[in-house]
Amino acid sequence: MESKNTNLKKREAIYWSAQIFGWSTYVLLAAIRGYLLDALNLGLLKFLITTFILGILLSHIYRSFIIWQKWDAKPLPSLIVGVLFSNIIIGFVFTLLQAGISDIFFLENKKLLVPPYEDVFFLAINWIVIFILWSAVYFAVKFLRNYRSEEIKNLKYEALKHEVELNNLKSQLNPHFMFNSMNSIRALIDEEPNSAKDAVTQLSNLLRSSLLTGKKKFIPLAEELKLVKDYLALEKIRYEERLQTQIEINPELLFCMIPPLMLQTLVENSIKHGISTLPEGGKLIVEGQKEDDFYELSVINSGIYNPLENHSSTKVGLQNTKKRLKLLYGNHSKFSIENILIDNKPFVLTKLRLPLNIKSYKVQKYESISN
Repeated sequence: MESKNTNLKKREAIYWSAQIFGWSTYVLLAAIRGYLLDALNLGLLKFLITTFILGILLSHIYRSFIIWQKWDAKPLPSLIVGVLFSNIIIGFVFTLLQAGISDIFFLENKKLLVPPYEDVFFLAINWIVIFILWSAVYFAVKFLRNYRSEEIKNLKYEALKHEVELNNLKSQLNPHFMFNSMNSIRALIDEEPNSAKDAVTQLSNLLRSSLLTGKKKFIPLAEELKLVKDYLALEKIRYEERLQTQIEINPELLFCMIPPLMLQTLVENSIKHGISTLPEGGKLIVEGQKEDDFYELSVINSGIYNPLENHSSTKVGLQNTKKRLKLLYGNHSKFSIENILIDNKPFVLTKLRLPLNIKSYKVQKYESISN
C-alpha cells in the first residue's frame, strides 16, 4: 500500500511539473513572438498570465473528467470521438473565459483584447488545436505507461507460472509419488490387469498434461477437470478406502476458462496436507457453481486447517495461487480457505471465485503478448 501511494505521488508530481512546464513554454513563446513583432506591452503580459492560469485550470478539469469517465479503457474510435467533442467545447469555453476575464479585470478602457465576438470561432480553433495536442501527449504518455505496466505484469506472471509448473511437475515426479503410483499399478497387474492398464494411462495423461498445459494461459475447466480426475484416480489406488471423492460441477461451467493447474494444485494440496495426515482417511469434494458474472470452485476435504503450522510447501502453493489470481484478474477474483463443519465433522473449505468473462478484465492482453 505504501509503495502504491508513493507511485501515485510520483505520478502526480510528474503531471504537475509537465503542466507547468508545458503552459509556461507556450506563454513564453507567445511573449517572444510579441516582442519580435514589437507588440509586447503590459496588456499582452496580463493576457498571457490569464492564458497560463486558464490553461492549467481547464486542462486539469479536463483530465479529472477523463479519469472519472475512465476514458483510458474506451475503444480507440470512441476515445477519438470523445476527445474531439470535448476539445471543441473546451476551445470555445477557453476563448469566452479569456475574453471575459480580460475585459473585466485587465483592460483600463474596458474593451476586449480579442477580436469581435463574431470572430470568436476562429480564435477558438486555435485553442481546440492546442487541447487536441495536449490530449495526444496525455494519452500517449498514459498508454505507454500502461503498456509498460502490462509488460511487467506479464513478465511477473510468466515467472510465477513457470515456478508453479516446476513445483507441480516436481510434485508429480517426486520419487515418493512415482514410487507409490508404480507400486500400486504393480499390485494391480496380476489381480486387475485392466485397472492396471487404466492406471498407466492415467499416470501418462497426468505427466503429459502437466507439460502441455504450461504452454497455455487459460484452458477450459473441462480440461482441468480431466487432469484432476486422473490425479484422483491414481491417489485412489494408493489410499483405497481411505480416500472418498465426489465431483459436482455445473455443466454450464465446463467451457469456462481457468488458469492451468490451479484447481489441480488445490486438490493435491488438500490430499497431501489434509486427508493423508488422517489415519482413517477422509473425503474430498470438488464443487462448481455459477453466480451472476462469476463462478465458484470449491475444494472441500476432511481435516482442520491451521495457518500457524509450518508447512512451507502448503504456504508456497497458496501464495502462488494468490499471486497468479492477482496478476491475472486484479481485484476481480477471490481466494479463501477456512474451517467448516459438515454433519458435525471438521472439513477445510478452499474456494476460488473467478469471472466468467476473462476479457472484461484485460486478461486478453496476456494472450496477445504471448501469441
